[in-house]
Amino acid sequence: MACGALLTFWSSGVQARMQPSETPARILITNDNGIEDGRLVALAEAFADAGAEVWVAAPAENRSGFTNYAPATGEGVFRVKSVIMGPRIRAYAVDGSPADSVVFAVTGPMRDRPPTLVVSGMNGGANAGESWIGSGTVGAARTAAAIGLRAVAVSGVPSRPVAHHRAAADWVVDLVRAPIVSELQAPDYVTVSFPELPLDQVKGAVLAPRANRFVDAVAEKDGQSGEWETWTLKPLGISEATPGEDMEVMSRGFIAVATMRVGDMELDRMAALARRADVLPSWTPALAAPSCPLGVGVEDAAAGARVFQVAPDGVAQAIGLKSGDILIQVDETNLVGLDSPVRTMSDALAGKSCGSEVALRVQRNDVVLELTVRRLRQ
Repeated sequence: MACGALLTFWSSGVQARMQPSETPARILITNDNGIEDGRLVALAEAFADAGAEVWVAAPAENRSGFTNYAPATGEGVFRVKSVIMGPRIRAYAVDGSPADSVVFAVTGPMRDRPPTLVVSGMNGGANAGESWIGSGTVGAARTAAAIGLRAVAVSGVPSRPVAHHRAAADWVVDLVRAPIVSELQAPDYVTVSFPELPLDQVKGAVLAPRANRFVDAVAEKDGQSGEWETWTLKPLGISEATPGEDMEVMSRGFIAVATMRVGDMELDRMAALARRADVLPSWTPALAAPSCPLGVGVEDAAAGARVFQVAPDGVAQAIGLKSGDILIQVDETNLVGLDSPVRTMSDALAGKSCGSEVALRVQRNDVVLELTVRRLRQ
């Protein structure tokens, strides 16, 4: 697709909209601003009015900048509550990130019939150029695409005036009917960035690659509080936008639409490197043996090996050995009456390692104790 080519007609009202084709039957909508954001509600209502079965799973609170981070998914526990949003819309507030919201929906209430499309947005702040990397809106779409679902992320829709929300939402409905989305296959996904303009000043939508503008900056130390220093990042300049890239077309009043793909692997280079034998060092680890000694000083005694010192934080202290205790048996080895009970005990412990289970019989005054050691090394 040629960069800068007209994608679809944009209208701030209901006139001159493109002829609709089939609306995806089952839509999952999420965002990163939170489920109460009016732009998400407008989007859900627009798809419901277009005849779609609409599900919403979105963060209970603002989770902007969470990228693909999914803490609830990592813990394996989702805390959610049902939200009343309108007719033909089932909605859940999720105590988690945008990515968590997607995973919850497709593994929970939508598991038996997954969504035919995931739409993330609409939120403010266009995720154009390099800013998409930190976007929770784009992160939710990436998560959906990684799962194997078609996905679109929509950003940059202003919060005011509220009356414009529905116009933007209606255009998104048209967008998902258009070939750029209807022919989409995961792991590809689509991002949409509105320009920072009132919607009645938007000129149209174009396909535009993402700008990769280098920002020259310097971080300078300008304060300290205790051990912590404060360094302030000061931009020195930014490279010019290249004609046809998203930042440039947005500056001219156009919506920038880009096709993206999940996965940062460079497969061609990896395949070339795999044919060589010298690209990776050999694995010859020299691992130190774990040490978890009994942690006692012992000396020979007629009744066995007498403890005269117990090391702090050692195994002996943990199992309750005390100075003056006499070790009379180690596993099946009896230490009583030997010429060198300490030497015999050392031989009995030879070969034991961390995790070995060793039975000890200990005499304390007139009482014989039986102890089990599970972390022992000679």
